[in-house]
Amino acid sequence: EKALGIGIARLRSGLPEDSSYACQLKLRDADGSSVERYHVFYTQVSTDRWNVEAYPSGTDIVDCPDVFTASCPLGS
Repeated sequence: EKALGIGIARLRSGLPEDSSYACQLKLRDADGSSVERYHVFYTQVSTDRWNVEAYPSGTDIVDCPDVFTASCPLGS
């Protein structure tokens, strides 16, 4: 939820209307032994509504901070 909120905040803060945004999401459990990665796609459907889709990702995310929940733009 926190990471999805990061994406929504990013969208609200500077992308033009009727746009979309994609990011990679890395989730760790409390002890750090399990990591799940997702591609998350946000698409604006109205002024303040976004469609959010998440798909499992096999891509390793190496440029994100080492925290439990992180979000980085795709392709960075």
